[in-house]
Order: sequence, then structure tokens, then C-alpha cells
Amino acid sequence: RWVAQSYFETLAAGLPHVDDVDAIVNWPHRGRSRLRYKRLIVPLDLGSDKPLLLGGSIVDDSIDLRVNAS
Repeated sequence: RWVAQSYFETLAAGLPHVDDVDAIVNWPHRGRSRLRYKRLIVPLDLGSDKPLLLGGSIVDDSIDLRVNAS
């Protein structure tokens, strides 16, 4: 749901959207792992009656969105 929300918000705004993502994912086949990447979502207008979005991501291990408890 969290990922889908980014696509819905991009579609509603009609503007490109860039996110830094730092998430823990619990994969059924390999357990928990941390994923860090940049994601770009771009709405496309190709003259179709259906809304189109293009999404892409690149791994970026420099992203660290963890909250430091001080």
C-alpha cells in the first residue's frame, strides 16, 4: 500500500516525483532485508484515455533514513 500511494499521488498531482527509500522488507523466501534506493515516478501523456506512469529506481546504499534516538 505504501508504494502504491506514491504512484496514486503522482497521478493526482500530474508532476514527476522523486523519493529516497530506506525500507525493511520481509520477503517470504529470504527473510528480512534492508532496501535503499532512489525512485522516480513520471506521469506520461501519450494521448491515451488511460493514465500512464513510468517508474524506475536505482540502488543507493548511501541513503540512510533511520531515526537516531538521542
